[in-house]
Amino acid sequence: MVSHLITVIGNVPLNNALAGAEGGDDAAARAAFEPRWNTLHRVRTVLSTASFVLLAAVVL
Repeated sequence: MVSHLITVIGNVPLNNALAGAEGGDDAAARAAFEPRWNTLHRVRTVLSTASFVLLAAVVL
């Protein structure tokens, strides 16, 4: 659930801002977009991995 909220609140607005920057300075748009997007992606990855591990622990 938290991973989904991170996507909706964090990544979707970043994606929309990047799409709105089309035709401008690609390097500047990427520099503004990439660090935050990567951080949010790492958090989602950790949360998904933890969810999988907890589910596997319950099943086993």
